[in-house]
Amino acid sequence: MDHYHFVGILGYGMKALASIYLEKGVTVTGTDASYDDKNQPFKQHTLIMKDASDSATHCDILIYSTAIKSDHPDIINAKKNNIQCIHRSELIQKLFDEHQYNIAVTGTHGKTTTSAIMAYIFKFAGLNPTFVIGGEPEEINQSEFGDSKYLIVESDESDGSCLNTFPSHILITNFESDHLEMHDNDFNVLKSTLLTFSQRAQVIFAHYDDIGVQTLLQNISGQIVTYGFDPKNDYQIVDIQSHHDSMSIYFKQKQHQIDYVIHTPLHGKHNALNLVGAFSVGAYFNIDINVMIESLSKFNGVKRRLQTLGDTQINHHLVTVIDDYAHHPTEIQATIDTMMSRDDDLIFICQPHRAARVQNYFDDYVRVLQSIPRLILLDTYEPGLHQDAINPSKKLFDSLVKKNNTIIYCSLNECIGVLESCIDKPLTAVFMGAGDITKIAHRMVK
Repeated sequence: MDHYHFVGILGYGMKALASIYLEKGVTVTGTDASYDDKNQPFKQHTLIMKDASDSATHCDILIYSTAIKSDHPDIINAKKNNIQCIHRSELIQKLFDEHQYNIAVTGTHGKTTTSAIMAYIFKFAGLNPTFVIGGEPEEINQSEFGDSKYLIVESDESDGSCLNTFPSHILITNFESDHLEMHDNDFNVLKSTLLTFSQRAQVIFAHYDDIGVQTLLQNISGQIVTYGFDPKNDYQIVDIQSHHDSMSIYFKQKQHQIDYVIHTPLHGKHNALNLVGAFSVGAYFNIDINVMIESLSKFNGVKRRLQTLGDTQINHHLVTVIDDYAHHPTEIQATIDTMMSRDDDLIFICQPHRAARVQNYFDDYVRVLQSIPRLILLDTYEPGLHQDAINPSKKLFDSLVKKNNTIIYCSLNECIGVLESCIDKPLTAVFMGAGDITKIAHRMVK
């Protein structure tokens, strides 16, 4: 029996892959600095260590992610013992080799939700796909190994590792500048990465309203299936009707002039695009239209994507707590727009993510955050570093307070106390960020 050792096994992408290979009968071990032995993250028994593991010295393959440095003890020990060390994307390519149709979902925003929707459609239709998602869907597992010809993968263009894979089909949600620190701080390097990746696909599904996507694909000669709001798209969203607990999306397919309507518990223009994009892929593979529409009415989203955690009482007022992953200015704007279309009484708590991102898109952060009537701004979360190492949030606050003097700035530890002092009526508290702000959101409803 093969033995795979995962370094950083509890990261979303790594955990999903480890689960797949457990299903395939592979012996799986791993190390992760965040491991708590009180919680077993896998259904099957798996040996996980917090620090260096002896498993790294006698496994068949060691798998690491971009977040893991080359001087990690497990990698050093594996190489000393002539054990093959591969990036997680190379393991994904091994899955590609086992399937006929390999569908990769990429783009700057919306990858996780779109790939989860697509996996749910295929699974609901009985096609038993293999899928690997970088988040936790509400209705299905984060990953599953199916005995079919279909593989659906959330593919990461941010670090260039997607170039280790060769998908047959690609869906591009959108494309703009982000993660430039991984591309020599050069947008053209990032663009070249995604272009090279896209050229490998037989068919591309693209949100073609997006200027970045249009520019990227203007010289692509292969088949492109487009979706969006523009009448020129193959799948055109004609209207969106928002309700308190649902949304109705009216769209049509240009080639056959067929009108469709999806009723979904999801909210927001961005989710309408995610749903129609996934629908276009299902239609391409001839999944029954009525089956797809039914499946989309039952899909409740992905954890940390406008996820309602519950209600709590603060100062004798009912407070609904929502946890959201938004951390790029474009994502934050989408969350603000969606929530403001649903509710008038809101307070937003924002934890910026990565100093480099805040510095690169400082003006965009100011533009987006200044539109929030009630905002608590937290220190910037910096993965892998002490929180006091780099913190551009104070500079961000100084710019914001000139435009909106009601904005409050505090640390993560002060957040709950500050929030409680602000609650003077029933409202919804929206926690935004990709860092440890989620812990505070969950603590609110315990």
